[in-house]
Amino acid sequence: MQIVWLKKDFRDEDHAPLFEAAQTGAFGILYICEPSLWAGSDISSRHYHFTCQSLSRLKSRLEARGLSVSVAVGEAVHVLS
Repeated sequence: MQIVWLKKDFRDEDHAPLFEAAQTGAFGILYICEPSLWAGSDISSRHYHFTCQSLSRLKSRLEARGLSVSVAVGEAVHVLS
């Protein structure tokens, strides 16, 4: 099974990893909210709110197509293991 790990690209159109995963069969879509990244000094609450809104819109669009997005909170190395 393939996993499409969303980081900063929340498009559902022209999204190469989503397209390629759909061509190969079963796949899951994952967004990981990593506390260490959000605690960085170069990240503001505006970034966080923009990311939440973008992810919410993407989830809605993908759910309309029968796909779901899993959201996990934790460091990527732990979530992916």
